[in-house]
This record gives sequence, C-alpha cells and structure tokens, in this order.
Amino acid sequence: MTFAKPGRNYLVDWSDEMDDHSDPDFRHCRIKKLDGARLIRTFTGKVPRFQSTRKQVKHRIVRWCELNPARLPRDGGAVVLDLDHVWEAQSDLGR
Repeated sequence: MTFAKPGRNYLVDWSDEMDDHSDPDFRHCRIKKLDGARLIRTFTGKVPRFQSTRKQVKHRIVRWCELNPARLPRDGGAVVLDLDHVWEAQSDLGR
C-alpha cells in the first residue's frame, strides 16, 4: 500500500519512563506525528498490556496510526490502540 504523503512519519517513545503505572490495564507510549522534520502533533497511545508484549509492537503502533488518521487525537490527547485490528503483509513485519 502506498500513501499519498510518503514523508509523513510517526515516532514512538516506548520507554518505561513514558508508561503510567497508575493505569494497570494499558501500557502508555508517546507518539509524535511528523511531516518531514516538522512536528505536527504529540499524543499518548494506550496499548492493552496483553498486546504490548508482542513482537514488533512499535511498528504495529505506527501502522495503526497510518491506517486510522481520523481517530488520532489533537495535541496532548490520548487514544486507545487496538493492535488486533492492524493488518500487515508478511513482508511488512520482516519475517
């Protein structure tokens, strides 16, 4: 699948410092949406803990954001990411 603006990108900070331990059901991450080198927005992604242990989780978060641009929050908001609904070709996962 080719996107209309291939320079658009998402960066995921999946560090332990970003995780909110007071929310035991979700693993939190910071997502930055970029257009080239310009920052468009920053928001929090909430991934269910049972999905956060999967291989290629950062890649799947980026893919979810690419597939669901209308569901992304404005600057400073949060979105729950259901990674079960991310379709990827075998070649996308590098298997």
